[in-house]
Amino acid sequence: MNAEEMKAMIFDIQRFCLHDGPGIRTTVFFKGCNLRCAWCHNPESFLLKKQLSYDASKCIMCGQCTKSCPFNAHLFCQGKHYVDFSKCNACGICVESCITDALRIIGKEMTVNEVIKELEKDRKYYEQSGGGATLSGGECTLQFKFCLALLKELKAINIHTCIETNLMLDNDKLKQLIPFTDLFLADYKLSANELHSKYTGADNAIIMSNLDMLNSMQCKVVLRCPIIPGINDNIAHFESVAEIYKKYRCIEYVEIMPYHSTGKFKWSNLGIDYIFDDMQTAGKNMADEWRKILSNMGVNVR
Repeated sequence: MNAEEMKAMIFDIQRFCLHDGPGIRTTVFFKGCNLRCAWCHNPESFLLKKQLSYDASKCIMCGQCTKSCPFNAHLFCQGKHYVDFSKCNACGICVESCITDALRIIGKEMTVNEVIKELEKDRKYYEQSGGGATLSGGECTLQFKFCLALLKELKAINIHTCIETNLMLDNDKLKQLIPFTDLFLADYKLSANELHSKYTGADNAIIMSNLDMLNSMQCKVVLRCPIIPGINDNIAHFESVAEIYKKYRCIEYVEIMPYHSTGKFKWSNLGIDYIFDDMQTAGKNMADEWRKILSNMGVNVR
């Protein structure tokens, strides 16, 4: 299959992004992820397929979805609207009957050319700001062939490229992506292996191996560190981050990503339980304190 025929499952393309690499960027969000981070603010990216999302706050209990759904996935009982997501095949028929947009399908198949067409719309902003395109997710590298083909096309038309990645991919695949990637935004979540497995579903051995490769090939890397209160906001983890920063010369700086609760409604909309339901967003003062700790350890932190 050539690049023109190749398709990927995309769930969003966001324009004018300022926090996904240098300059003004357009970020392409791929569906599918090989981790299950307990705090994830994009749970709609977990599965590599289309999904139904139901926003109860918009539902007016009209019942049209029950009439239109061929799989009986909707039920109204005692004044509440229940969705049996296990019965839904994301056909979208109920979405068409919903007049309040309480229902929507997440995920759309797109070709490389279709994605490029969207990215080209903002070329003048990239050129003026030093920006470009960022591939994110989920984990964009799971749709590897498409990801590689898209990066090649972007380099061919001189658009700066970033990949936001958890680095949970084979060394050989990462090596193929490197020549076409200007900057890697590499997530570093937890330093203790047992905690990494508990809260993400996998250990971090492959991640560290890939950091070794990025360093050996003199790539440009930003180490992005989500900090979750009560989970990894401790000196031991900060010391580990500082050690990694000093070990790998490829890391330009460390970016603190303080926990925020704005994505937890998405879990409910998809029918998934969220273990941090009572956790509040980490405020600016808390985030500044974390940055100060790392700065005092000799880390270039933002």
